[in-house]
Amino acid sequence: MYITKKNYTGQLTTGISLMVWALISTDNKEKLYRATDYWNLFDGMGFDQHGVLVFLQFKTNAFPAAKPIEAFCKQRKQKVVAINVKTNIKNKPQILVREYD
Repeated sequence: MYITKKNYTGQLTTGISLMVWALISTDNKEKLYRATDYWNLFDGMGFDQHGVLVFLQFKTNAFPAAKPIEAFCKQRKQKVVAINVKTNIKNKPQILVREYD
């Protein structure tokens, strides 16, 4: 697995059905929505081989939109790894990776 080969440690991932965050808007209006991801963007986080916190995004058959991830990285000065698992009935799954700083 990519994360293991890169020596990432302490991975924490959300399970879609296991954890749902109830979020209330900051403008004090009665808006409530539910998010299953961290910052409604990431499926997990872990530490790389240098001890740097890295946010993880997993998708199947397509990469996530780059703009929200790039904005998050710029605003919070964080690293993100997006992992795309392409599946095909005839072939083995293919793992593609994009890294953002």
